[in-house]
Amino acid sequence: MARRNIVTTCILLITVHGAHVTQAAEGIGLKNSVWQPICQLSEELGTLPGFALDQAIQALNQAKKFDVASKRAAIYAAMQAGTQTAQKATLLKDYYARLAARAYNKLTSTAIKAQFNAATKTAYLKGRLDDYLGLLAQSTTTTNNACLLPGTANANGAVVVKGKTIGGIDCKLRPPDLATKTTAKAHLTNDGYPNLVEGGPGVGNNDHQPSDGTQKCKLLSAHNTNGYADSSPITAPPKAMAGYLTIPIGQTGVTLETKDNLKTADRTDTQAWYEAFAATKGQVDATDQSFVNETGDLDARPTLQTAITALLITKDTPQQADITAAATQVFGDKADNKRTDLENTIDNTEIPGSVIKQADVKRLGDISNLDTLSGILSHYELKISQNMADIKKQLAALNENKTEQKADCEKIKKAAECIKNGHCKWEGGEAKEGNHCKLNATTVEKQATQAEKDGATGTNTADCTATEEGKCDKTKCDWNAKRKECKVKEGAAVISAVIKAPLLLAFLLLLNFYELFVEVFFLNFINFMRFSYIAQC
Repeated sequence: MARRNIVTTCILLITVHGAHVTQAAEGIGLKNSVWQPICQLSEELGTLPGFALDQAIQALNQAKKFDVASKRAAIYAAMQAGTQTAQKATLLKDYYARLAARAYNKLTSTAIKAQFNAATKTAYLKGRLDDYLGLLAQSTTTTNNACLLPGTANANGAVVVKGKTIGGIDCKLRPPDLATKTTAKAHLTNDGYPNLVEGGPGVGNNDHQPSDGTQKCKLLSAHNTNGYADSSPITAPPKAMAGYLTIPIGQTGVTLETKDNLKTADRTDTQAWYEAFAATKGQVDATDQSFVNETGDLDARPTLQTAITALLITKDTPQQADITAAATQVFGDKADNKRTDLENTIDNTEIPGSVIKQADVKRLGDISNLDTLSGILSHYELKISQNMADIKKQLAALNENKTEQKADCEKIKKAAECIKNGHCKWEGGEAKEGNHCKLNATTVEKQATQAEKDGATGTNTADCTATEEGKCDKTKCDWNAKRKECKVKEGAAVISAVIKAPLLLAFLLLLNFYELFVEVFFLNFINFMRFSYIAQC
């Protein structure tokens, strides 16, 4: 009987003791193989908002480069008004304007939003990770408590250097710094989160935590006896780190969400992971085709093809051969070096100090401020506008003079008097009298041409040949102190087109010349206009 009582007592003691035994890995700290990849991911996430900002700035700067190139070409075209060079420069101006518009449109429609989205989603995920990492890192003592282990065995917790490292690796647990950016992502890539540990606790419950030991971490167990739950069991396993870490309610180890689910499962519990992955994968960086210049021959560049078609080709459905022919006609060849040569010429063009409000001349290629370029362009456009006003006045005077001369000739009834008048010609044959005296258009044209040669319509380059500043006529010319040259004052031109093409000019006037000058005059009628002298400097 006594022996039976002893056995019964032993069984009861074993049963009672067994009810309080901690199972392998239950409430034990995380191995470094688990938490270190989380720290590394946190560090990388901290650089991604800065990367997003940097890419947006680079893309914006590229759009600005196109804008600057367009304005430089427009300035050069205005300075070379009435020449074949102006036509080339105008086409180049339109090409870069279209590239700038494409880049700005990409930025405002999708790129900036995508960068902000990536920055916010990754920063949010980092905050969720850092919060629980920080709690685990702080939950350590020299005995009994350790949530982040320095290795794979149970031991004292990993050493924390606040704001710098945990267990010797970078793990600052700080908000993202916009000044810091990454160029090569290793922990959040287009393939997901490749370095994280995943899965359940495994056989023996020790895949993510050591089997047992004196150091415990009740933050990693929600068991109502050995975990942080009090008395009653928690209904469902809690999740931490935005759903990556599942804390068990039973006597087992933690479960880590699979890497595939983190990047593809749009679930409430892991939404932060899914959205961060999708946002970074959807980023539009500065290497996007919308922000880079096109390459290849001039007739093969899509944007230049569009510009050529819009400005130079009248066919409704132009073919590639039409585009090639137009590019060759304007640039002399379709090879890209023609564009490069023109851009070099544009960049080396000197802008007078008087135009940019400084003492000396400046290379156009050294001016990148858009406000300054806009001011220069407006200056030369105003000069063109003033010259065109002169054309209208001279055309009106010419037409009025012709009308008067025509009327004077028609009043003459005698052949001898008609022939004597230099503006008239007799069309009555042998008749001595009659209504046969008409205006001699050929003679009038010759007289107007001679008047042009005499400088009646503007400043001649011969007027600006002085080699000394004192002899340079400042009313007609500008003195270049750097080159010691006397040059025709910028914007002063001999408008010989008034004489040589009155019918064309009259037609242009009927088309509301001021509004259509740049597009119609430069591009559609440039081959008919021949200016004897153009703006210098």
